[in-house]
Amino acid sequence: MVKNKQDKTKLSNWEEGDVFALRINSEEHKEYNGKYIILIHTIINKDNWKMTRTTNSFRAKITKDSILPKTKEELEKLEYIKIYSEGYLLEKTRFPKETKNLYPDKYHLIYKYLFVIKSFKYKVPEDLIYIGNFNLEKPINEYIPVSQHHGVLYSFWNEKYSKIVEKLLNSYEWLNLKKSTIFTKEGQKEFLDNQKENIKFWQEIDDFIVQLKKVNKSINETNSKTKEIQKNGFETYVGGSEILDILNKKQK
Repeated sequence: MVKNKQDKTKLSNWEEGDVFALRINSEEHKEYNGKYIILIHTIINKDNWKMTRTTNSFRAKITKDSILPKTKEELEKLEYIKIYSEGYLLEKTRFPKETKNLYPDKYHLIYKYLFVIKSFKYKVPEDLIYIGNFNLEKPINEYIPVSQHHGVLYSFWNEKYSKIVEKLLNSYEWLNLKKSTIFTKEGQKEFLDNQKENIKFWQEIDDFIVQLKKVNKSINETNSKTKEIQKNGFETYVGGSEILDILNKKQK
């Protein structure tokens, strides 16, 4: 159990910068067993990031050995786990505000480090080790998406906590160790082709939305003029007398 002056088994006591550890006991990645996943509780102050009392966001690091880090200096030396990658060109097109200060790597990628874990009945795993509260350096060139619903890993605490650990280890293998096919020559070609198609698709969507707004504006203006005619009568409306003449001729 977590032991501390503040009871960190209660989510209500969690604060920005609280650091926890989970000892890896993996079925899929046994070579990591005995090492630790470090969970850094992170609060994102953005309008579209809405956390509930049982939902928390984190960044994660991984230890190089079975020694549990206990100081800020030891924690700073550890590598952040890249959770997801995104194509820079497409994200820049769709979300210029979120990407304006970012730059892609040589694979045309930017990386997300945040993920979300939901707790049931305010419970956390008994194996969760509280290390302390630290103001750690954030990942360099981190892509923080517009909301937690845009391509952010979402998982749950449960008795078999290793599910979140397995997901983090998968991300570490794919992105940190570059085992994903996106880092191959063939994978890069397919990725860049998809990026171009997706950019074209979203540009067409944007153009359609602009045209739709123009149509709606025209309809609203027409409806406004119609209401004005109905309220004041044809003769008081500019061109109203001509409209009446046309209508009278049709009736004859």
